[in-house]
Amino acid sequence: MQWRNLVWSRYSIPKTRIICWLMALGKLRTKDNRHSIGVTDDDLCLLCATATETSANLFFECSFSNLCLDGIKQWTRVKLKSVSTMDTQKFKLNRFQQQIRCAIYTSTVYYIWTTRNDAVWSGYVNRPDQIVCRIKQEVKARIAVISNGKQFPWL
Repeated sequence: MQWRNLVWSRYSIPKTRIICWLMALGKLRTKDNRHSIGVTDDDLCLLCATATETSANLFFECSFSNLCLDGIKQWTRVKLKSVSTMDTQKFKLNRFQQQIRCAIYTSTVYYIWTTRNDAVWSGYVNRPDQIVCRIKQEVKARIAVISNGKQFPWL
């Protein structure tokens, strides 16, 4: 499944769509971009503090993001190496399950980005388990809205 299908799925949470779309286009204002034009003094990732903050690092390589993905893996029981491997075509899923994955993936990108922004603007970083908890709440709420309140105990 392509990113545009993930982003614009009716199951993706509306507030996550723009951030995910900008990420897919490589247009997020990461520190490497801002450092290259002299807006910031350094380009170090605020979440892992070990690499240059690029979209690739932030969503695919960052140790902090990987801790978030570990929580998502435990919840969904899917083996993922990074956000880049969130390809629903690799799994034998029905359409509804694919749509749920869309909501999970876009929420993950959104909350990694907002956590990064919290680090930039307030110097505060939520713990990965807190982020995973938010993702679960958002996805469950979205599924409830779309499915007219139907409960899914496995979710």
